[in-house]
Amino acid sequence: MERQVWLNGRLCPAVEAVVPAVWPGVVHGLGVFETLRSEGGRVFRLREHYERLVEGCGRMGLAVPGYEGFREALGSVERMVEGGAVRLRFSVLGAGDGKAAWLAVAVPMEAVGEARLVVTGVRRAAGALLAGVKATSYAENVLLQREAEKAGGTDAVVLGPDGTVAEAAMSNLFVVRDGVVTTPVLASGCLPGIMRAVVVETCGLEGIECREGAVTVGDLRRAEEVFLTSAVRRVQVVATVDGEQLVGCGDAGVTARLARAVEARAAAEAVRL
Repeated sequence: MERQVWLNGRLCPAVEAVVPAVWPGVVHGLGVFETLRSEGGRVFRLREHYERLVEGCGRMGLAVPGYEGFREALGSVERMVEGGAVRLRFSVLGAGDGKAAWLAVAVPMEAVGEARLVVTGVRRAAGALLAGVKATSYAENVLLQREAEKAGGTDAVVLGPDGTVAEAAMSNLFVVRDGVVTTPVLASGCLPGIMRAVVVETCGLEGIECREGAVTVGDLRRAEEVFLTSAVRRVQVVATVDGEQLVGCGDAGVTARLARAVEARAAAEAVRL
């Protein structure tokens, strides 16, 4: 079957999904997107993804669809993918004068294995206008991941303006030491991840101490466990940092416990598209 996408209210073949080449969303990368995970036609924290999309579009001055339109668009493309978990993406692309094109795409989700982190010297800019926005101008993140892959990793560690850890290029980051979970504060320049918030909540429900604070590169390297979070990966174990194996705690560790709890919440709380 020819791949279908949803563009401005209708399904069409991907090769026919066209927007003008002179639009700001194409020329300047003026756009916002959300990536979600669907299983059996159900998505965890759908409303929160929509609210973050609305906030990002508001900061860029872009028109955004209503919640039901967002939901229906994702459902339309999700049903075109057969079997298993599905990776969904909804993009808002600037068309000028506050107008925008709305695009929804679905692809089968790839298996999630252990992550291997590579620490970079790249720092997020202090006071960046797009801090916290999931913008379509994503080239820096893509290039960081490529550099990590060249070094034998799967994701790159990005630093905040003060040189402490902010996040990974494609996900939020948590460290575990002496049973305490720590994640960088939002002021570090990291994205306010939907799954990051879920994990912080889940720590409270599970009686696990969780702190939002400064995480140094040294803390990262000395951690007993490190894990990444994103809407698609949910909780992903980190096996190595700069090629050095982490101690880890296997199925008895904090990461595994949180992964099980998050999966249980996703199964119980996901809503149908």
